[in-house]
Amino acid sequence: WVMTEWLRSNIFPFAWNLIGYSFYPYQTLLQVSDIASVYLLSFIFVFYSVALSLFYKRGTAGQCVLPAFFSFVFVFLLVWSYGVYKINLVENEQVSSKRISIAAVQGNVNQSDKWKGDVKEKIFDIYTGLSYGLPDSTDLIVWPESSLPFYLQDNELALHQLRQISFEKQADLLIGADSYVGENENIKYFNSLLMINSAQGVVR
Repeated sequence: WVMTEWLRSNIFPFAWNLIGYSFYPYQTLLQVSDIASVYLLSFIFVFYSVALSLFYKRGTAGQCVLPAFFSFVFVFLLVWSYGVYKINLVENEQVSSKRISIAAVQGNVNQSDKWKGDVKEKIFDIYTGLSYGLPDSTDLIVWPESSLPFYLQDNELALHQLRQISFEKQADLLIGADSYVGENENIKYFNSLLMINSAQGVVR
């Protein structure tokens, strides 16, 4: 099952609706994803399902259910313990860490209008205006996914404006933007996340 999900996500462009995403309401159980990403969560979900199925089938057939039962409990406690450890670790670090102020701007741009040539400048002005209007205490300004209506790597003027915002607000910008590498028939397009500051420019 997990191999099928991996192939679907990496060979074919269909990485959504993996079974491991069903863990999202359970913060403690989610922590093991830092070991092997969502695929480990998918494996655990399938393991739990198989263990419960064996427990039920063997129980109704009058067979020994202890292996299935203890397997389920062992894995659950292992995952739960790891989650508690990681959450406590982060909470302890937060106590001594510097706090920063983060602001997210949302231009509410209609997706069907985003790439129209006559509104690109207006969309960019909306986000820059919202960013300038934020409190001076903001440390990080976040723009939405694919918020730029153009490829930043082809627009030096826009990059200069973004660096100017970073300089004047004394804040970094985290921007969702489309990008590409290569040329002609070898171009590959990406849904990218760009960090911009006044000193270094774009930090991918």
